Amino acid sequence: MRLHIQTTSRMVGDYVTNLRSLLKSLAFANKNPNDNINEENQRIVIEWAQGIQIMNPILSHIVADVAGGHEVQYGVLHEAIRAAIEETEQQQANQSPRVMIIESLKSLEGFLKQHQRYTLVGISVLVLLIALGSYNVIHKDRQSSPFEDFASSSEAVFRKINNVELPASNVIVRHKVECLRAANTVESSPAFKEHGTRMAVHLRNFGNHVSDAGESLQAMYRRGNSLFETFDIEIRDMIRKADDGAQFTDTEYIAKRMAVLRDEVKRYQHKVSETKGIVLTAKETRDLAEKALIEGRREGEDFLHNETKGKQKDDDSISPAVRNAFGELNMVDAALKHLDSMSHSLEIINGFLADYNNELMELESRIVVHKSVTRRDIELLWTTTQTIKKQHALFLKKNIGHS
Repeated sequence: MRLHIQTTSRMVGDYVTNLRSLLKSLAFANKNPNDNINEENQRIVIEWAQGIQIMNPILSHIVADVAGGHEVQYGVLHEAIRAAIEETEQQQANQSPRVMIIESLKSLEGFLKQHQRYTLVGISVLVLLIALGSYNVIHKDRQSSPFEDFASSSEAVFRKINNVELPASNVIVRHKVECLRAANTVESSPAFKEHGTRMAVHLRNFGNHVSDAGESLQAMYRRGNSLFETFDIEIRDMIRKADDGAQFTDTEYIAKRMAVLRDEVKRYQHKVSETKGIVLTAKETRDLAEKALIEGRREGEDFLHNETKGKQKDDDSISPAVRNAFGELNMVDAALKHLDSMSHSLEIINGFLADYNNELMELESRIVVHKSVTRRDIELLWTTTQTIKKQHALFLKKNIGHS
């Protein structure tokens, strides 16, 4: 009889393999990140999700959107899958051998009990418990330092946040001007005689909500900037306190500084959630505006068709106002697409911050029982400040030149 034990570690490994298979099937390299996924790729995602327990809540939500027929951009889906792979692999890498031994022990015990081999169960349990105890004694001093985990988790979360596609706040605020200009144009254009007034009302309403979303995004970037600055200040304070030439044993002080960082992360997370809520409200008015635009475009295209019969496209006799109206509406289309991608991106960032907040909470408790801060710990803190400084510069660029 062949013994096959399906441990949690093996299931996690299979899950990562399935995620990589999905990445390959969707061929993201050939896709425009801003395009919505097509029907064929929707089918691939839905079939992939059948029979698989998705371990990452953000990816689970996005897959549910795909299954529900909602618009999801390739860039958003790609980022969610990559983040799920990275997060799962990191969790698997951090799993202690002690936990893996316990997993194997439980699986073996269950298997043997099913086959009525109780004597062998007792022997197996005894042997594995002895091995587990030996492991704890031998490897007790080899456990990773909480400062090492702090350095790696901090680098990871800020890098992942910077990798999420988000427009600069001024781009979103500018969309309000485009919406108001389009509203004024269609309202006075003969091409939109029937639908112009209704289009203008929805465009102005949408423009106001877009402006709210842009201002909230601007405040979110400011809060993010404050987050980076607070990390730099607090970590440097830890280094200053610990690096006094003597052995530093007041690890409770370091844990309190970690608590300050965690509070700042929660404040930023709150602002991200708040911005997402405002974006979702704007998306509700977006749907009404888009419906009005579709009806209005149809009327405008009929008008343009009748006016251009027998004329060249560059004929000056074709109404410039009609040309301008369609140009303004094309700019509004960009605002519609930005809102679609923003809500998913903000949800991804929110998930990263929630996980990181939990990691910081665990690190606080580990640092308190850490006997002293070593020279190696101080070096890790210094490395963290340099990493955060680089990520801070990238974060600032996102709100300056990214559109």
